[in-house]
Amino acid sequence: MKYELARQIYQELDDRVREAHLAKQEAYEEIASQRVMSLAEVFNYKGGRYKKVQLDPNTSFDVLLELKMTLDGYVRLVHESSVYPAEDFQDNNEPPRAFSKAQMLAVRGYQHPLVQEWLQDLLTDAAILQGRDQPVFKEQDALPVGGFFVSTDSGKPIAKPLRSPRQRKHTPLTERKVSNVKTDFFEVVDRDYDRNDTKRKIRLAVNEFERLMDDPPIAEIVEHHAYRFADALIQERAGQDKTIGRTTLMNHKWGVSMFLQWCTEQEYIVGN
Repeated sequence: MKYELARQIYQELDDRVREAHLAKQEAYEEIASQRVMSLAEVFNYKGGRYKKVQLDPNTSFDVLLELKMTLDGYVRLVHESSVYPAEDFQDNNEPPRAFSKAQMLAVRGYQHPLVQEWLQDLLTDAAILQGRDQPVFKEQDALPVGGFFVSTDSGKPIAKPLRSPRQRKHTPLTERKVSNVKTDFFEVVDRDYDRNDTKRKIRLAVNEFERLMDDPPIAEIVEHHAYRFADALIQERAGQDKTIGRTTLMNHKWGVSMFLQWCTEQEYIVGN
């Protein structure tokens, strides 16, 4: 009875924590949604027809993608027009503006990582639901942050790093590491191979690759990683006054090769 009561108390606490977490996430998502629509409103996106766009995974992926690309374009326009050298400042220490204050504030709100990560998750959800390829959000496509302040010393915009308080639903394809996808790969191995010894060798090889290569992003893996992995195996054994057998080394290279081939088939690796 005593243990059952304790279990119920802990279960109730867990449920409350979970509910509070979900409520907080929903609040963050509502804020992100509002900031997206605010930017669309101040720039009169599609002549005001932005109101018909539902920020929901059931909305056409193409419609959502067009919205994001257009809003991103607004951000870059404002950013490029808002950075001036210090000598161009007027007496009131404010730079000349090509856009209204409302537009600039809306852009700043849209740039926040909370909004960007939520919008990326929304597009990913829509792609999965509609059977489309998941979008790839490249680092070089990231929006400028904090481009509305000018340093009077250097004339460069002051960008204060910001982080999103919201927990992401999807790890971007370009950020997925070996540790993020190996479980799915192991499920394929369990399905396709009968011998437990073969399964064990493949698992060991991938786990060792993750450990010795410092869990690299899948999208960044190139041919030289295979050579670095083999060298790391040899060097580690040498440091332990041991040697690694040729068969063991070949098994590890084969296991990693199978894993990387699967990653390529999943389009986690493209043209590497």
